[in-house]
Amino acid sequence: YGGGRIGAPPPAAATPRRREGRPLVLAALALGLVMAAIGFRAPIVRAAPWTGDAFAAIGLPVNLRGLEIRHVKATVAEVGGQKMLGVEGEIANLRAGRADTPQLGLALRGHDGRTIYTWTTGSPKSKLDGFETIAFRARLAAPPEDARDVLVTFSDAGLSPTRTASVKIRD
Repeated sequence: YGGGRIGAPPPAAATPRRREGRPLVLAALALGLVMAAIGFRAPIVRAAPWTGDAFAAIGLPVNLRGLEIRHVKATVAEVGGQKMLGVEGEIANLRAGRADTPQLGLALRGHDGRTIYTWTTGSPKSKLDGFETIAFRARLAAPPEDARDVLVTFSDAGLSPTRTASVKIRD
């Protein structure tokens, strides 16, 4: 009979370990890591720029530069017998402090999205005050006939990713 009392629980060594709390602890740990990643996404993207696309994909874009390209319009007109592409829009400083404004990079893309021509143009001001917005214009003589849209970005890649704007030229 082994020396124990009848009806007494088995010795502690024979009791199976309970693991009921582990899934809850693991879920809390995972939630904490996700919340930390969201809260510290700007430093994460600064250290590993490729993570910016992942944050943007889940609806949490990161704008390290604090500038945004807005309200881009493109028109093709004939000037003196030559076709001219005009691109205009705004650069907005989203922060309270002053911000350097880099050159703008413009890329004409074909119907398949492939880049067929690129150029850069200077920003109208080298710095924007806090929350300031400024208009920009760029022109290109004799744009390629197969150009369908223009992508406007900041030309330096130092603080990638940044906000970009794309607008149709032709259907």
